[in-house]
Amino acid sequence: MIVQRPVFLGSLVLGFFFFLFVNGQKCSKSSSLVGYESEFRMLQHQLRGVFTVLDDCSFRVSRFDMLSGSDVHWWGAMTSDFENMTDSGFVISDHKLNQTFNNQSFVVRLLDNVTWDSIGVVSVWDLPTASDFGHVLLSNATEQDSSSSKSESPPSESKDAATPGKSNNSEPFKAPTMFDNCKKLSDKYRLRWTLNVDEGYVDIGLEATTGLLNYMAFGWAKPNTTSNLMLNADVVITGIREDGFPFADDFYITKTSVCSVRDGFAAGVCPDTVYEGSDAVGSSVNNTKLVYGHRIDGVSFVRYRRPLNDSDNKFDFPVNATENLTVIWALGVIKPPDVINPYYLPENHGGVESENYGHFSLSLSDHVDECLGPLDADNKYDQGVIIADANAPLVVTAGPSVHYPNPPNPAKVLYINKKEAPVLRVERGVPVKFSIEAGHDVSFYITSDFLVENMTYVRCKSEEGIITLEFTRPLKPSCSHRDRPECKNMIDPTTPLKVIWAMGAKWTDGQLTERNMHSVTSQRPVRVMLTRGSAEAEQDLRPVLGVHGFMMFLAWGILLPGGILSARYLKHIKGDGWFKIHMYLQCSGLAIVFLGLLFAVAELNGFSFSSSHVKFGFTAIVLACAQPVNAWLRPPKPAQGELMSSKRLIWEYSHSIVGQSAVVIGVVALFTGMKHLGERNGAENVDGLNWALGLWVFLGVVTVVYLEYRERGRRRARNLSRGNWVLGNVEEDDSTDLIDSRGGFRDKDDEEGRNGGRSEIQLEPLK
Repeated sequence: MIVQRPVFLGSLVLGFFFFLFVNGQKCSKSSSLVGYESEFRMLQHQLRGVFTVLDDCSFRVSRFDMLSGSDVHWWGAMTSDFENMTDSGFVISDHKLNQTFNNQSFVVRLLDNVTWDSIGVVSVWDLPTASDFGHVLLSNATEQDSSSSKSESPPSESKDAATPGKSNNSEPFKAPTMFDNCKKLSDKYRLRWTLNVDEGYVDIGLEATTGLLNYMAFGWAKPNTTSNLMLNADVVITGIREDGFPFADDFYITKTSVCSVRDGFAAGVCPDTVYEGSDAVGSSVNNTKLVYGHRIDGVSFVRYRRPLNDSDNKFDFPVNATENLTVIWALGVIKPPDVINPYYLPENHGGVESENYGHFSLSLSDHVDECLGPLDADNKYDQGVIIADANAPLVVTAGPSVHYPNPPNPAKVLYINKKEAPVLRVERGVPVKFSIEAGHDVSFYITSDFLVENMTYVRCKSEEGIITLEFTRPLKPSCSHRDRPECKNMIDPTTPLKVIWAMGAKWTDGQLTERNMHSVTSQRPVRVMLTRGSAEAEQDLRPVLGVHGFMMFLAWGILLPGGILSARYLKHIKGDGWFKIHMYLQCSGLAIVFLGLLFAVAELNGFSFSSSHVKFGFTAIVLACAQPVNAWLRPPKPAQGELMSSKRLIWEYSHSIVGQSAVVIGVVALFTGMKHLGERNGAENVDGLNWALGLWVFLGVVTVVYLEYRERGRRRARNLSRGNWVLGNVEEDDSTDLIDSRGGFRDKDDEEGRNGGRSEIQLEPLK
């Protein structure tokens, strides 16, 4: 054992040196790319980082950010075009990237059979989706990226950000998404900047998880301002337009409102050029230079350049790079240009401070690195925007669902003008033409209700000549934007559901014509009561409810008002005829009211007080039922020649007021019933019925005015005849008003008192 130990140790030492020798041979630094450095070009998943070739078999990645993918690898190809990347690309390392990276640095070793000579592009590649998250171009590669879009390649880019793939002897490629500093403004908003004091400018990058047509604002407050920092502030408004191109404009704030121009004077949050008016032509008030912008994975990013000492002394402030200055920022909705306003104008940001807006003190010369990892948006896919044109039809086709965000992710979706499930922007009054080329297995319809996407278990089958369509839809919509009207489209199982239907006579794979489209359709909507379980279809206006409406009109529109008119205008008739008419009409009206109420309750299985019709109707019925009780409890009438008691006076006034109020409220219930009929049952003739009822009420009012006029004339004539009374005039009209001169009612008891009582007179001789 003692003799063999040195031999064993010696073997280990020799093996170690042999390993170093062999690996040293493999990882030499003979390639011309050694030392080459480049920044990654971001394409997806918020990828950022710096790429550096260390030797012939490894490279370093530093400051690396990326959202996780499904099966992500280091990928190599000769060029960056999609065809070459997919057909000729290959995995270059065992190092996998199936995680989220937060500003990390690491070394990656190439596979043994991979050399730098066989690689022109190093990419971060997702195998299942064949997606390029980002890449760097080596010195022997040329940029042929056919997958770039307008949002990724804006029209304005800086010179140093437009020439990738330089050799190791040239300046390294600087990606427009990389900066020296980064500050976290909120959980969804970041500020990045790179200071160039020698050139006298600062590059600023604004990055936020915000909506497509939202703005990102950043700027400097007026020096020495301690309150209301937005006023007189010098800001830059940035964002992404509908067509995917970025914008960045100088703004000056004179009022915390949307920019408006009146009588040639601008006020609000306005572009610098608006304040100049016609003098802005050829001027240099807008000194902000757009460098780059894109919208990827639900994150808007805009880079612009601002001079430190601006020549515009009216609306821009000089910035001292070494001084702490107050800056402001905001996120909000932007108003697109129109025929009157040619600018993108920010609207009120709203929200909570430190989430949607804020301010802080900033020195551009300080090194800040507060951004740990990439921004991760909840909704990473933006639906494309299609603007309808009256002169060109919109071509509707069907295709595979690639990015459609709403579950359950159907296999096939609609494309409009080759954009997957886009947002269609139309202008009111402008006709829109559609060219449907989607095939017969795809439905296309226009509706304001997007909740059809929530349908599940959709099935259509044909058995024994019977076609059955089945689907499941939630009663309450599952959407997050509760302020949207379609999110309020809930189904109440206790309320009749309006249903329409259509059927085709036959099916064909050929061209759609009038003959093979709808052959049988519902002539009018029908009602389905879901609570009955059998889903029995019913007509819009059910006969029983029609009878209910007619009976209520007969009671509140004819009988009960007629009873009141008889008590008011028929007392001049001898005897108690007016009283009998009053009693018969009121009792008949009450009986019909109760019958109509029972019909409605039985047909609807009860009623609730949720509608105004039920509230008014129930109030009128209660007041009407109080009248018989009130009449039965009336105090006795005063004897002939006695004054009326206070109880009798109160009763007479209350009886009159309650009865008249009941009729007025009952008529209101008739109108609300018509309105409820239109809303609930969709009756087509509701407007005509409303006009007819209104005309009837108008005629009733005219009749009352006429009768009141005649009653007052008759009363004046009676008063005159009393002043010229002589003995033997038995034709005197002893009629009275509803309330006589003593403040009391003349009812049936009064008539009996006048006929059976005695009166005394004093006679004087004639001279």
